[in-house]
Amino acid sequence: MRLRFIAVFLVVLTPTPSLAAINTIVADVYSYNSNDYLRVAIQPEISADILMGEPLIACRAKWSIKSAHIDGENYPLSFFPPEAQKDINLFSLQLIFQIDSPAGFNAIACDPGHLEAPGSNKWSFTVTGSPSWEKLIRKDIKNTYTNSLQSQFNLRSIRSPQYLDADSAKTTYRQSIMEASPLTGTWVRTAAIEKGEVNLWPLRNIVLKKRLADSEKVTTKPNAAEKVVTVEDIDSLFSDAAFDTQLKAISKSVDDQAALTSMRDDIKNGEEQSKSKSYALFREYLRVKRVSKACSEQTPENLQALLAQTQECQKKWQGLEPFDVHGRYGYKLNGEVVIEAQYSDATSFKNGYALVVKNDRLLSITPSGDEHNQRYDISLESGYFSTLGLILAKEDELYGYINSKGETIIDFQYSAAESFDDLDRAIVKKNRGAQLIDENGTVLARSPINFELKDGHYISSETYDFERGNCSEDDVISGSTQAYTADGQPIGEEKYYSYRQRHICLLRSN
Repeated sequence: MRLRFIAVFLVVLTPTPSLAAINTIVADVYSYNSNDYLRVAIQPEISADILMGEPLIACRAKWSIKSAHIDGENYPLSFFPPEAQKDINLFSLQLIFQIDSPAGFNAIACDPGHLEAPGSNKWSFTVTGSPSWEKLIRKDIKNTYTNSLQSQFNLRSIRSPQYLDADSAKTTYRQSIMEASPLTGTWVRTAAIEKGEVNLWPLRNIVLKKRLADSEKVTTKPNAAEKVVTVEDIDSLFSDAAFDTQLKAISKSVDDQAALTSMRDDIKNGEEQSKSKSYALFREYLRVKRVSKACSEQTPENLQALLAQTQECQKKWQGLEPFDVHGRYGYKLNGEVVIEAQYSDATSFKNGYALVVKNDRLLSITPSGDEHNQRYDISLESGYFSTLGLILAKEDELYGYINSKGETIIDFQYSAAESFDDLDRAIVKKNRGAQLIDENGTVLARSPINFELKDGHYISSETYDFERGNCSEDDVISGSTQAYTADGQPIGEEKYYSYRQRHICLLRSN
């Protein structure tokens, strides 16, 4: 491979990274599909910068548990053993940072990444994000909260993000963040939780097991001491009142045994759900680690160092663009060829790597053209990476998603699949029906037929029926749909439709 190296000298004058320290957030975060919640304290940090005209955002957090609310009762943290507390996870966390600007309530949303165990002094494992200007600054957040804690939004509400346009976002970012706000000396006015979920089952199981033990003691309580039976006692046994009492005792015993069985089932199901959630969280952690290793094997100790590391990484590959000559692809930097045209297919660079096809083999290359990770049986099915750097690929007639290093991130398991869209969601098919997944491969919603993205919502075809007409009668089409948010939350009720269309008849001439 013949490479031509071009010396490029850039002088970029930018403000130093803008770091914001924020007061601790206290909020109630719910367990999945439950009214149980934890009251938690979250210490967030966020830092911002600009690289080659694009925004860089990095945030992190550490957290602790204050109390638990389970089955309508509050429990102090001291009720639970320390080993159980360490099994609690806080995930799918999204923080909102209000920009200290006199021009209304604008905010930046940020994912702090994989959080450590509650009470840990370690910060969350995070990577720097570089959102586009048109998806950077939120304007749909109001200057009021729905919770009395004043530190969280309604975590179960349906909210469609709305953003400032690119020009307005650039102006606000420059004036209120990079130049720092004169109002408070820092660019964040306040912070809050917009989304979050806790794996509360380890604590819930402790509560259930204690209740089970107490109930078993009551149910198996020994009978009163025996006494000498008299004629009057025998007569009383056959009275109506005694009969009713015996029936109630038997009924109560049956109910108690059923309750005990139900509690045991709850404990077993809780343990299974806890394992499933923990496994999903571990997969998310590994994915974030893979993204970070595209730049470095080590994680910086602070956000400023993380931003600096990201800048160094991106300078190596940002600006490299693929070009083709007679069906062969190479890469140019500022119009100059740095990697000769030699590939039958090529993607843009993402997270320091690009995917190319050479001699029917899929390869991952660095900005200097070094080849890595040959994949012989995988074909690219898209030319575009998602926000986190996933691209659709195919292996043995099944679809999955790989990153720019050629590593499999979401296993090849789908009979049909689409690329991740602008909302970082993909519609896939596995077995029957369709699924809506995120970049972790988590199933957010299911459809018995298929999904369609329309006006920022995912429309599921729940039922469909076609009644064929004839030359004198119209065809009749009917069915029902259900709308979902990008987070898989249903919107409203299932909608039914029915309409007619003219049946097409071909008349045969004699």
